[in-house]
Amino acid sequence: MKEVLRTIASPREPTQAELLEIAASLFVLRPVSPYPRRIQEEDWRHRSLSSYVREAVWKFFEVQGRQASLTLPWYNGLDLRVYLGDALSRAVFVEGCYEPNEFAFLTTILEPGMVVVDVGAHEGIYSSFAATLVGASGQVWAFEPSSRERTRLVDNLCRNGLSNVKVFPLALADANGAGELNVASDAYSGHNTLAKHFSESIPSIGPEAVELRKLDDLTTGLERLDLLKIDAEGAETRIIRGASRTIGAFRPVILFESQDALLRDQGSSITELVDTIVDCGYRIFSFDPQTGCPEPGWNAADQNLVAIPGETPRRHGSRAGVE
Repeated sequence: MKEVLRTIASPREPTQAELLEIAASLFVLRPVSPYPRRIQEEDWRHRSLSSYVREAVWKFFEVQGRQASLTLPWYNGLDLRVYLGDALSRAVFVEGCYEPNEFAFLTTILEPGMVVVDVGAHEGIYSSFAATLVGASGQVWAFEPSSRERTRLVDNLCRNGLSNVKVFPLALADANGAGELNVASDAYSGHNTLAKHFSESIPSIGPEAVELRKLDDLTTGLERLDLLKIDAEGAETRIIRGASRTIGAFRPVILFESQDALLRDQGSSITELVDTIVDCGYRIFSFDPQTGCPEPGWNAADQNLVAIPGETPRRHGSRAGVE
């Protein structure tokens, strides 16, 4: 830490290489476990010095509009390459975790031999983690229509030798055909969407032609599906409708994003999305702010929800709340 402070306090501006070296030396990975809101708030009130330095390094790249890649140690022996200056890297690098309650939930439900479909795989943070849990006998299907994010996804899979992940350059929807993906600038790469417009705060670099496919038309040879994860910036209702036969046949757990404003941009709503899933015979759970674990029920403020088949018995007293 003393060497880091000397570099920062130097009268000359640190080089990019020095900043990246500082970043790598200060990274702290949180354990995989539920992360209740009260603990998050407590941690943020009593932050370490290294946390402030990490945030300053990240902010440098964000303000400069630069993107510098940094490879960090990740869960289950993975190496994860992130790009300082965007939202994903801020969570991973500054806070040492990403959607921690969701990742903890995955460890309770995924086992070797299972099959996972990751819709909106982005740079592979979910796909790579799931691949380590399902093992060589399982598989992950990763759908990522953006060529920029897909390149980074493949890079993260290759650097970790994850041959049990199959990458699809497709956007899932409720009908097959041609579409346009509105691609956000580098700093907002997690906001790519099939909607025609972003909010005023998110700059676009323009549309990218993509192929739209229904999941039902791709799973005819699949023998099982245990988890369907969907993070598609408002296309979730369309994706569920295009996967109704697959959902009915395999009854996977569904982990899905549920932001009403994004859904409305594509002609749906959070109520319509939840009703569509409930009509498939599912119960809806949200991540409780007090425990970080899934509990029955939801409200419009919940960004990520879990859907469990109605026929699945609850495991009383379990950390996940479901079996």
